[in-house]
Amino acid sequence: MNWEDFKEMLVAELVSMTGGIAAGTILAFYTDKLALIPGLFILMPGFLAMRGSISASLAARISAALHLHKKSAERERSYFGKQNVHASFLLAIVTSFILGIVAYAGTRLIFNVDSPAILLISVIAAFISNVLMIPITFATTVWLFKKGYDPDNIMGPYITTIGDVVSILSLLTAIYII
Repeated sequence: MNWEDFKEMLVAELVSMTGGIAAGTILAFYTDKLALIPGLFILMPGFLAMRGSISASLAARISAALHLHKKSAERERSYFGKQNVHASFLLAIVTSFILGIVAYAGTRLIFNVDSPAILLISVIAAFISNVLMIPITFATTVWLFKKGYDPDNIMGPYITTIGDVVSILSLLTAIYII
Protein backbone atom coordinates (compact mmCIF):
# COMPACT_ATOMS: atom_id res chain seq x y z
CA MET A 1 0.00 0.00 0.00
CA ASN A 2 1.34 3.42 -0.87
CA TRP A 3 0.96 6.75 0.93
CA GLU A 4 -1.77 8.02 -1.44
CA ASP A 5 -3.94 4.94 -0.79
CA PHE A 6 -3.44 5.39 2.94
CA LYS A 7 -4.52 9.05 2.80
CA GLU A 8 -7.62 8.18 0.75
CA MET A 9 -8.61 5.43 3.18
CA LEU A 10 -7.93 7.58 6.24
CA VAL A 11 -10.11 10.42 4.97
CA ALA A 12 -12.87 7.95 4.07
CA GLU A 13 -12.76 6.46 7.57
CA LEU A 14 -12.87 9.92 9.19
CA VAL A 15 -15.90 10.80 7.08
CA SER A 16 -17.42 7.47 8.08
CA MET A 17 -16.93 8.14 11.79
CA THR A 18 -18.41 11.63 11.47
CA GLY A 19 -21.38 10.29 9.54
CA GLY A 20 -21.90 7.55 12.11
CA ILE A 21 -22.05 10.14 14.85
CA ALA A 22 -24.54 12.16 12.80
CA ALA A 23 -26.73 9.09 12.19
CA GLY A 24 -26.62 8.17 15.87
CA THR A 25 -27.52 11.71 16.89
CA ILE A 26 -30.51 11.76 14.56
CA LEU A 27 -31.59 8.38 15.88
CA ALA A 28 -31.22 9.49 19.51
CA PHE A 29 -33.21 12.65 18.84
CA TYR A 30 -36.19 10.67 17.49
CA THR A 31 -36.04 7.61 19.77
CA ASP A 32 -39.32 8.52 21.47
CA LYS A 33 -41.12 8.55 18.13
CA LEU A 34 -39.47 5.34 16.97
CA ALA A 35 -40.50 3.51 20.13
CA LEU A 36 -44.17 4.15 19.30
CA ILE A 37 -44.04 1.82 16.31
CA PRO A 38 -43.85 -1.84 17.24
CA GLY A 39 -41.23 -3.76 15.33
CA LEU A 40 -39.19 -0.77 14.23
CA PHE A 41 -36.26 -1.68 16.45
CA ILE A 42 -36.39 -5.19 14.98
CA LEU A 43 -36.40 -3.75 11.45
CA MET A 44 -33.77 -1.05 11.86
CA PRO A 45 -30.46 -3.01 12.13
CA GLY A 46 -31.21 -5.09 9.04
CA PHE A 47 -32.51 -2.09 7.13
CA LEU A 48 -29.40 -0.03 7.86
CA ALA A 49 -27.04 -2.89 7.00
CA MET A 50 -28.93 -3.73 3.81
CA ARG A 51 -28.93 -0.16 2.52
CA GLY A 52 -25.19 0.30 3.02
CA SER A 53 -24.35 -3.11 1.59
CA ILE A 54 -26.35 -2.62 -1.57
CA SER A 55 -24.89 0.83 -2.20
CA ALA A 56 -21.35 -0.35 -1.46
CA SER A 57 -21.80 -3.28 -3.87
CA LEU A 58 -23.10 -0.92 -6.54
CA ALA A 59 -20.12 1.39 -6.01
CA ALA A 60 -17.72 -1.56 -6.23
CA ARG A 61 -19.27 -2.75 -9.50
CA ILE A 62 -19.15 0.72 -11.03
CA SER A 63 -15.57 1.19 -9.85
CA ALA A 64 -14.51 -2.17 -11.25
CA ALA A 65 -16.08 -1.32 -14.60
CA LEU A 66 -14.31 2.04 -14.66
CA HIS A 67 -10.98 0.43 -13.79
CA LEU A 68 -11.44 -2.25 -16.43
CA HIS A 69 -12.42 0.37 -19.02
CA LYS A 70 -15.69 -1.38 -19.75
CA LYS A 71 -17.16 2.02 -19.37
CA SER A 72 -15.58 5.43 -19.58
CA ALA A 73 -16.28 8.21 -17.11
CA GLU A 74 -17.76 10.25 -19.97
CA ARG A 75 -20.30 7.54 -20.80
CA GLU A 76 -21.45 6.80 -17.25
CA ARG A 77 -25.07 6.25 -18.23
CA SER A 78 -24.26 3.17 -20.28
CA TYR A 79 -26.25 -0.03 -20.34
CA PHE A 80 -23.85 -1.55 -17.81
CA GLY A 81 -24.71 1.20 -15.30
CA LYS A 82 -28.45 0.89 -15.94
CA GLN A 83 -28.40 -2.86 -15.29
CA ASN A 84 -26.65 -2.37 -11.96
CA VAL A 85 -28.90 0.52 -10.94
CA HIS A 86 -32.04 -1.48 -11.73
CA ALA A 87 -30.72 -4.55 -9.91
CA SER A 88 -29.77 -2.45 -6.86
CA PHE A 89 -33.17 -0.78 -6.77
CA LEU A 90 -35.08 -4.06 -7.06
CA LEU A 91 -32.84 -5.80 -4.53
CA ALA A 92 -33.40 -3.06 -1.96
CA ILE A 93 -37.20 -3.14 -2.38
CA VAL A 94 -37.42 -6.94 -2.19
CA THR A 95 -35.10 -7.24 0.82
CA SER A 96 -36.93 -4.40 2.57
CA PHE A 97 -40.21 -6.23 2.09
CA ILE A 98 -38.65 -9.39 3.53
CA LEU A 99 -37.23 -7.38 6.46
CA GLY A 100 -40.70 -5.92 6.99
CA ILE A 101 -42.17 -9.44 7.15
CA VAL A 102 -39.51 -10.50 9.66
CA ALA A 103 -40.13 -7.39 11.79
CA TYR A 104 -43.89 -7.95 11.65
CA ALA A 105 -43.55 -11.65 12.54
CA GLY A 106 -41.10 -10.88 15.35
CA THR A 107 -43.40 -8.25 16.80
CA ARG A 108 -46.37 -10.58 16.53
CA LEU A 109 -44.62 -13.60 18.03
CA ILE A 110 -42.51 -11.95 20.71
CA PHE A 111 -44.70 -9.06 21.83
CA ASN A 112 -48.11 -10.28 20.60
CA VAL A 113 -48.67 -6.95 18.85
CA ASP A 114 -50.29 -6.81 15.43
CA SER A 115 -48.64 -3.96 13.49
CA PRO A 116 -48.79 -4.52 9.72
CA ALA A 117 -47.77 -0.89 9.12
CA ILE A 118 -44.16 -2.01 9.59
CA LEU A 119 -44.32 -3.62 6.12
CA LEU A 120 -45.32 -0.34 4.49
CA ILE A 121 -42.78 1.62 6.48
CA SER A 122 -40.02 -0.73 5.35
CA VAL A 123 -40.92 -0.59 1.65
CA ILE A 124 -41.60 3.17 1.57
CA ALA A 125 -38.33 3.88 3.39
CA ALA A 126 -36.47 1.62 0.94
CA PHE A 127 -38.00 3.45 -2.00
CA ILE A 128 -37.07 6.86 -0.56
CA SER A 129 -33.54 5.79 0.31
CA ASN A 130 -33.05 4.22 -3.14
CA VAL A 131 -34.14 7.40 -4.88
CA LEU A 132 -31.45 9.24 -2.92
CA MET A 133 -28.69 6.65 -2.55
CA ILE A 134 -28.41 5.26 -6.08
CA PRO A 135 -27.70 8.63 -7.72
CA ILE A 136 -25.34 9.59 -4.88
CA THR A 137 -23.48 6.29 -5.23
CA PHE A 138 -23.24 6.49 -8.99
CA ALA A 139 -22.25 10.17 -9.15
CA THR A 140 -19.71 9.97 -6.33
CA THR A 141 -18.01 6.86 -7.71
CA VAL A 142 -17.68 8.35 -11.19
CA TRP A 143 -16.61 11.75 -9.80
CA LEU A 144 -13.86 10.18 -7.67
CA PHE A 145 -12.63 8.19 -10.68
CA LYS A 146 -12.59 11.30 -12.89
CA LYS A 147 -10.61 13.20 -10.24
CA GLY A 148 -7.94 10.50 -10.16
CA TYR A 149 -8.90 8.89 -6.86
CA ASP A 150 -9.44 5.17 -6.42
CA PRO A 151 -13.14 4.71 -5.58
CA ASP A 152 -12.31 1.29 -4.11
CA ASN A 153 -10.38 3.02 -1.30
CA ILE A 154 -13.08 5.56 -0.52
CA MET A 155 -16.56 4.38 -1.42
CA GLY A 156 -16.99 1.51 1.08
CA PRO A 157 -16.87 3.53 4.30
CA TYR A 158 -18.26 6.68 2.67
CA ILE A 159 -21.35 5.17 1.07
CA THR A 160 -22.26 2.90 3.98
CA THR A 161 -22.18 5.91 6.29
CA ILE A 162 -24.21 8.05 3.90
CA GLY A 163 -26.55 5.05 3.66
CA ASP A 164 -27.00 5.01 7.44
CA VAL A 165 -27.93 8.69 7.55
CA VAL A 166 -30.22 8.46 4.52
CA SER A 167 -31.83 5.25 5.84
CA ILE A 168 -32.65 6.78 9.20
CA LEU A 169 -34.10 9.87 7.53
CA SER A 170 -36.03 7.64 5.10
CA LEU A 171 -37.46 5.57 7.95
CA LEU A 172 -38.53 8.75 9.76
CA THR A 173 -40.11 10.09 6.57
CA ALA A 174 -41.94 6.80 5.99
CA ILE A 175 -43.25 6.91 9.55
CA TYR A 176 -44.66 10.38 8.99
CA ILE A 177 -46.18 9.28 5.67
CA ILE A 178 -47.92 6.34 7.34
